[in-house]
Amino acid sequence: MFSILNTFGSGMDESKLDKSKITIETHSPVYITMSTIPSRLKTTFKIIENMLNNISGIEKLILNVPFRYNRWPNMKLDLTHNITDGRFILNRCEDHGPLTKFLPTLSLVPDNSILIIRDDMCYQLKSFKEIAEIQDRRRSESFSFFVYKYNNKNNNEDNKNVLVPQGADLISMYVRNVKDFPFWFSNLKRKLGVKNYFENPCFFVDDQVIGWYFQYIGIPMVQVDRKHRYIYIKDCDKGPEHDNLNKQKGQHSRENTMMNCYSDLSKIYPL
Repeated sequence: MFSILNTFGSGMDESKLDKSKITIETHSPVYITMSTIPSRLKTTFKIIENMLNNISGIEKLILNVPFRYNRWPNMKLDLTHNITDGRFILNRCEDHGPLTKFLPTLSLVPDNSILIIRDDMCYQLKSFKEIAEIQDRRRSESFSFFVYKYNNKNNNEDNKNVLVPQGADLISMYVRNVKDFPFWFSNLKRKLGVKNYFENPCFFVDDQVIGWYFQYIGIPMVQVDRKHRYIYIKDCDKGPEHDNLNKQKGQHSRENTMMNCYSDLSKIYPL
């Protein structure tokens, strides 16, 4: 057993977790998928355990953990945990950067809905029920509690707005709509250059890549009404790598990263 105070950043205790009992009612099974980084592994296990203890109606909750992290290639991982719920899958996989929370799961899930979540947020559990049940009714669309328009204004006036789902606010999709994503993404990496992909801007902005894909194939990305409330407790874990991109300045800032990724995507997959 490990101490909550030792596993949560800034001494956050277990009372920060939402322990409401929630039942997701859908016609099709619901899968939740996520990834994490080494410094947040123990926190992530505790968040997962809390979700499984309190949410009914989840088919599987999948945690994708790379065999080797590109940013921490020599780090040894402690994967011990106390989760006994059979719905939990610890899936070892390749490192795809932030897309690791989603891409490896596609080979594990049949034609059902997927909810993508972040590992550093303590979510209000009723949010999972709301977005999953909407997704179940409207399978030809994808959803998030926050979707914004992004346009690389520094390029040219003809650029199109891309609807980008914000990962912290949950992203849902139906597997049939993303069945070609692995090929699409593999082609993107090939065109960018596999050797330098881990230094390419698109490696860091998975939300933008996901939004671009859906717009490219013509699947609407729809914002769910959050009814003027937060769907998570922000900054659930303030580990050393928390919101790393948001803290960067100059050429490596989030804005510049998104602009550069926009330019690369528009050349390879013009809208």
